[in-house]
Amino acid sequence: MKIKLSLKKMMFYYTIIYFVILIILFLTLLRIFISPWTWIQPTIIGAYTLIISIFYIVIYQNNYYEITRKYVKFKRFSKEFIYFFSEILYVDQEQSQKKNIICFYTIKGHSKYLIGDNKKILLSTIISESKNLISKEEFDRRFPNIKL
Repeated sequence: MKIKLSLKKMMFYYTIIYFVILIILFLTLLRIFISPWTWIQPTIIGAYTLIISIFYIVIYQNNYYEITRKYVKFKRFSKEFIYFFSEILYVDQEQSQKKNIICFYTIKGHSKYLIGDNKKILLSTIISESKNLISKEEFDRRFPNIKL
């Protein structure tokens, strides 16, 4: 089953990148923007906005989760990240439901963060399919150096 990421969360993170690139573009072309306005400045702004809009559409269509019986696969363009349910030890349900960013820890103690979907299907699937889930206290005992 394919699940799309939350458009709102995804747009938030990529809008930060949008403004950083906009500032770099503005500083690079500072001489053009300081001079009296002609048709060049609105054309640059319009072209940049058009390119970023196309970029947002492509990102939304190429980022998704695929859920199978054994794992969750996160596809980002040509990269695939596979998270097996059997390797998930602890899911921070409180923060995951509040912020719609799924935070879980693997058997090795590595933390993973996934942008949630609007209907929270991904979170409920991870919780129901992960057979090795442990409590917060048990996780603290196994990994005392990791702060939850």
